[in-house]
Order: sequence, then structure tokens, then C-alpha cells
Amino acid sequence: MLWDISIAGLDDAIRHHLNHLADFGILMVDREWKIVRTNRGASSLLGAADDLAGVAFQGLLGEGAEFPPGWEFAVPGAPPLDLESVKASQRSMILRVPGGVAVECRGYFWAGSELGLVTLERRTQVDLRSLETMTQIRNEFTTSARELSKKNAELLAANETITRLLNTDDLTGIPNRRKLRADLHREVSFASRHGAPLCLLYFDLDYFKRVNDQLGHDAGDRVLAAFAGRLRELVRVEDHLGRIGGEEFVAVLPGTELSGATALAERIRASMHLEPVLPELLVTVSVGVAEWIPEEDIEQFLKRADEALYGAKGAGRDRVVS
Repeated sequence: MLWDISIAGLDDAIRHHLNHLADFGILMVDREWKIVRTNRGASSLLGAADDLAGVAFQGLLGEGAEFPPGWEFAVPGAPPLDLESVKASQRSMILRVPGGVAVECRGYFWAGSELGLVTLERRTQVDLRSLETMTQIRNEFTTSARELSKKNAELLAANETITRLLNTDDLTGIPNRRKLRADLHREVSFASRHGAPLCLLYFDLDYFKRVNDQLGHDAGDRVLAAFAGRLRELVRVEDHLGRIGGEEFVAVLPGTELSGATALAERIRASMHLEPVLPELLVTVSVGVAEWIPEEDIEQFLKRADEALYGAKGAGRDRVVS
């Protein structure tokens, strides 16, 4: 029977409200779990005819479904019906009804009563599927983010490799002309802003063609690589090196005055005699030294160092000219 004709003593407004709740159902069941009373909301939620009286509640669970565990009709020792006993005796389960709609059922059973109360509340298909969809999207996003992070790392590594190749001389492993000029431009800008000293060393290996002609190009390559290594050993960490072509090398010495730069150039020149880079043939080096003049651009700076180098070569090679 319907709730509105079976609950005596309820105010008409309350009875009307209970009967017309579309998303909230109420069932009363007896000790055999047969439905005794319902409201219209229960029938609507369950997709059933208006009158569910006499229908077994277990039938709502679907064919072969087991009765939900923990749903005892009466809780032994429960106190008489009051708010606390109702809270203590409630159980909850989810029913899936035709159309994919999920309905949450809460059962209230208390000692001394011949009837139990089951409330039904809609959990729409959208809600549950949204949760599943959100979980799927989150998993896909996590996977995509992980893949994107991996791709970004690979791209960053590739870019670093490309940058290194663009800026490095393959044979000697030190910066090439392009990178050296960029370093020099940066140091000239710093010196201009702060009034700091700055010097250039311009190197040329003497009679390098003779090495290639007498010992072959492999020996020439060994000389170039060994001289680059010698420069790395003798300059400071903050100094910049570069091979700018053939047998010509440049060192940029920030924070160094002409006297200090000339002394370093002389140590490098002397080391070629003390520790030859090629045992079969003594290879010497000529060095031109220049100190930056305020307002001078890098082209003028390089030109003065190059002129000093040619002065060293013109004076007999194997010497330093500043």
C-alpha cells in the first residue's frame, strides 16, 4: 500500500511531502523482508509499479544476489526506539536498478519492532560514471604527464647536446670560435660596466705545417689536442678558451691586467720546451697579448691581439709580444 494512505496521524503537509519526494524513497518491511509500505519516491527510484506492498525486498537485489551482510532485522540488546538506537543500527548498501541508476539503501532495525525501515536515495548514473571517468582521466593525465616529462627531459638533453656540439671544437674539446666570441662579448660588457681589467692571449703554433708534412695529419691532430689540454691545465677556471681556426687559439682573461696576462703567456710558451706536446718533434708557440681599452669593441680588441701575435712571429717566433 502507498505511504499516503497507510500512515495514520501524519499532518497532511508531511504526508504529501513524503509521498512526492522523487529522489528519496521509504520502505517499511516486516520480519520476513516483505515490503509493507512505500512512498511514491521508492516506486519511482526502483522503476516499479506504484504499489510494492507484498514484494520481497530480496527481489530488488537482482537474480542470484546475496542478501547484504550485516543487515540483521533486529539488533540484539538495542535500546528502545530513539535517535541514538536508530543511528547505531543503520546499515548501508548500493542497489543498481534498471537504467543504470544507482540507489543507496540504508536500513534501520531496532529491537522490539515488527517492522524495519529502509530509505532509498538516488545516486545518479552520472555521479558514479563521473567518478569512474574522473579516475580514468586522472590516470590518463598522470600517464600523459609522465610521458610528457620524459619527452621534455629527452628534449632538454637533446638541446644540451646540440648546444654543446654547436659551441665545441670537435678535435680539441674546447669552445670553438662561435662560443669564444660570445664569451668575449660578455666579458667586454662586464669590463665596460664595472671598469674591470680584461686581457686576451692570441696563440699560434709555430711551423705547424711542418708537423703535418713530416709526421702526418694524425700527429698534427695530436698536437692540437695536446696544446688545448695544456691551456686548460694552466689557465684559471674563470678564464675562457677557444680554438678559432687551424692552429690558432685564444684565451680570454677577465680581471687580469697586462702584466699578469704576459706572465701567463710566458709560462705557457716555456711549458712547450719543458714538456713537449710531441716527443718526435719540438713544437713551439708564439703569443700576442692585448689589454682591453675602454670603449673598444671586440673586433678592435681581437685585432690588436692578432697584431701582437704577428709581431711575435715576425721577431722570430717562440716568443711573447704585448
